[in-house]
Amino acid sequence: MNVIRSALRPVKGRMRVLRAVRCMCWGLMAGAALCAAILLTSFFVPLRDRALYLLLAALCPPALAGLAGLLWRVGTARAARKADDCGLKERVQTALAVQNRQDDMARLLRRDALRSLQTLRVRKAMPVRAARLPLYIAAGLMLACGAMFLIPNPQDAVLRAQRQLHQKIAAQQEKLNDAQKQLEQAKLTDKQMQELRKILGDLARETGRAEDQREA
Repeated sequence: MNVIRSALRPVKGRMRVLRAVRCMCWGLMAGAALCAAILLTSFFVPLRDRALYLLLAALCPPALAGLAGLLWRVGTARAARKADDCGLKERVQTALAVQNRQDDMARLLRRDALRSLQTLRVRKAMPVRAARLPLYIAAGLMLACGAMFLIPNPQDAVLRAQRQLHQKIAAQQEKLNDAQKQLEQAKLTDKQMQELRKILGDLARETGRAEDQREA
């Protein structure tokens, strides 16, 4: 019986590949839906790392779905049914049904199933076919994403203002750092140095927390 199980390994491997392809198709659809949702959200909320979110949404779902489909175990009974559907006419399932019998008929059936499996051309009998429905939906969602890229996004101006603010805050913090270095060279008492360092440190922290230019 172990011989037939071993002979079914190519069938199981091919089934896992076919399932991985189908899962990737559905993963592409899920990724396209996530991209569309991210782009739609970006019209109402300023997303600073929008490009990174889009990249992760486009790549992660199909990759994870394909990996899950590839690693998901295929049962022996299911592989036997699939092999029989490829033209073996119930030979493998019959051999599995008499696996505990040791009479001449059972041995003959197992030998016939093994010979049929050894001559089965798995790749030709089980061609790779993509799932069309999720691919069509993914294509439609990608077109919608392309259309959203062409529409002016009001949050782009908000993001530009935030970048300019962060640049100004960074410049102010650099000046504060320079001031702290100059303090090291000043002839001040330890108490004065400690107080000035505390003031400059608090100022640097408060500047970094500023949310608008006026507050900074």
